[in-house]
Amino acid sequence: MSASSSGAASPAPPASPLPVDFRTEDMFGALEGMIQGIVIHRGKALYANQAMIDLVGIASREEYMRAPSVIDFVYPEDQELVRRQSAARIATGETQAYEFRLSRPDGTYIWVDARATAIQWGGEPAAMAVLTDISARKRSELLFHTIFQSSPDAITLSSLETLRYEMVNESFLKLHGKREDEVIGRTSQELGLVMDPTFRARVAALLREGKPVSDLVTEIRGESDKKYRQFSISGGRLTVDGRQMLMLVCRDVTDRHRQEEELREARDMLEKAYNSIAAANDSLEQRVLERTAELQEAQGELLKRERLSALGQLTATVAHELRNPLSAIKNTLFSTRELAAAKGLSLDRPIARMERSIERCNGIISDLLDFSKHRELSRTAAAFDAWLEPVVRDQSVPAEVSLSLTLGAADANVDLDADRLRRVVINLIDNAAQAMCDPQAKCAERRLALATRLDDGWVELVVADTGPGIAPENLAKVFEPLFSTKSFGTGLGLPTVKQIVEQHGGTIAIDSEVGRGTRVAVRLPRATARELAA
Repeated sequence: MSASSSGAASPAPPASPLPVDFRTEDMFGALEGMIQGIVIHRGKALYANQAMIDLVGIASREEYMRAPSVIDFVYPEDQELVRRQSAARIATGETQAYEFRLSRPDGTYIWVDARATAIQWGGEPAAMAVLTDISARKRSELLFHTIFQSSPDAITLSSLETLRYEMVNESFLKLHGKREDEVIGRTSQELGLVMDPTFRARVAALLREGKPVSDLVTEIRGESDKKYRQFSISGGRLTVDGRQMLMLVCRDVTDRHRQEEELREARDMLEKAYNSIAAANDSLEQRVLERTAELQEAQGELLKRERLSALGQLTATVAHELRNPLSAIKNTLFSTRELAAAKGLSLDRPIARMERSIERCNGIISDLLDFSKHRELSRTAAAFDAWLEPVVRDQSVPAEVSLSLTLGAADANVDLDADRLRRVVINLIDNAAQAMCDPQAKCAERRLALATRLDDGWVELVVADTGPGIAPENLAKVFEPLFSTKSFGTGLGLPTVKQIVEQHGGTIAIDSEVGRGTRVAVRLPRATARELAA
């Protein structure tokens, strides 16, 4: 009754009578063509198609048919299951559906889905089993089950409509301190799980609308430590046996969030530290620049003082050595004028020219002595306008120069050294007049205006001219000793003016524009009540 392993020829009809369904060659041909394994047996195989032989993985149909029992091909751990199902089928006559494993000669096994039903074979009761290879599905189920149960994340599978749990993993049970039989078939609200009661419903609604559910964060209180922890929940909709299911994966992100917060705090601290270091570095660089500038200024001042000291010593020597012969020359000129007059000679013009030259030399010597020697001031409080007016009135300027004075300081007092400050005013008037009267200046008009005004605690004197102005490259040097743009002079006039003003506690500033004139502003502090009372 068995066919060859090749399955090329249909098996011979059984010797005993067959039920009407199995009497024809066409029926056997149909069984041979099925992809499911078919076996008819009464414990021992009566018939098996080629697909059944392929399932058990043996060499020939004859080998299968010779076996004492079809259960010999069942995996040892599943043989008892197959016996119970066979007993149930015999007792009830109902078709039995179950899953078990078939052993194979190479030591492996395959999973099959079996549908066993009672039939008549040769007039006697028998069983026919239809076996389908479900190994691929079982492997997927095993993989899913392994991942599901071994995942550290809490995973649940529930009805999308009722939200009742149908499957939960160990991590979920551990989180909530529940047993599986307490959870299955109930909702989270029925179980009293401490979390947002609307959360699962909202997730289900999103899934029904086809919207993604990923990394939604909620708080859940763990039963083990009674502490609230943050969970990131992602979900998906599954179709299982035609039913819509909701699968949620809950991942504890409390530590991650804490670490992220600590990282943010550390990053903020690092950024603050970096900013502090950068600010300190900028401040240090600024201080270095300031200190360098101060050192350069101090060095320049030291060099200046050394030069001035040398200049003072030289000036004292030169003044002594020059003034004696100049006095002799002046006396000789006086005698020469008298002698010439007695003899009727007219030498007044050349003698006057020589006398002017002698006075100029004396002036240069006086400038050198005045600048090189630091003289203490002899100050007296005086109304500045009242003091200034006669000083200006007594000055003689070339006829082509228009001189004006505007007094606006009222009765404001300044603690001043009259002789030294007079030198400041005279020097400023002379400089302006000489600049406007220079033949190369080509001034359209020659106006020299002096004006005073009050500015809070200061008295300001402004000397403005319409001269040729000072070139920008020279303006920065006008207070440097020995610097001069004139063809004559020592270059000590303005440095001496600045020195005297600063001795009075004041300031001096020069603004100039080539072709438009020059403006000099001298600011002196008003005398205090104590200075006035002294």
